[in-house]
Amino acid sequence: MSKRQKILRRIRALRNGIIFDCDSIISEELKRGDVTVILCELKKAGEIKCLTKGVFYKPETSSFGLGELPLEKDEIIRYFSERLDAHISGQYGYNLLCLTEQNAQTVTLAGKHRFNEFCIQNCHFRYMKSYVGYVRDKNTLSDAILLDALTNIEKVSGKTGYELFHILKGMIGRMEDSKQRKLIGMARNYPTRTRYLLSKAIGKTSHSVGKDPILNICNKSKYDIEYKNTVLA
Repeated sequence: MSKRQKILRRIRALRNGIIFDCDSIISEELKRGDVTVILCELKKAGEIKCLTKGVFYKPETSSFGLGELPLEKDEIIRYFSERLDAHISGQYGYNLLCLTEQNAQTVTLAGKHRFNEFCIQNCHFRYMKSYVGYVRDKNTLSDAILLDALTNIEKVSGKTGYELFHILKGMIGRMEDSKQRKLIGMARNYPTRTRYLLSKAIGKTSHSVGKDPILNICNKSKYDIEYKNTVLA
């Protein structure tokens, strides 16, 4: 099988409606230049479409004869989360965890590398600092969003800091010890205020977990005063 045939085979094996780029196809044998040439050919032929520079997708057609279907928002988010080494967070992420009922008009991606706001097919993206980097599995993503919510507890639309803290406290309290330990381990790189609120949320639910050194906050009195009449009221 020739290189051209192998490249075509890889591209045509992709599911319709999936977003991909040159890096999705190249290998040690299949070089970037060869892949780029064929991608341009397929784009001209209408077999694939260009989403943005260097990013393509295979159009999906309605089985009811309604023509080409729009790209799914979840697929756009998946691709750019992976490409930017970021995870879903902000209002969109909080909504996924049912922490708020308000729909987010913008998708916040938390990553280590800052990027400018951009829009792809009416899907708006903005940057937020990440303390954990790209998250690959759903359980860890939920934990990262939960910690992000603790970090920004007074900035979540539709909920007061007090309401949100008690929702999060309930979620954390229902976790098994092993899950709580994982959460504490992830919190290691979060701001002190996040670890303070996490220690308050865990409380005395588990003596072994609650005594984790990561939760030893030196200046607790500062946060006791800051959150006394708001989050912890």
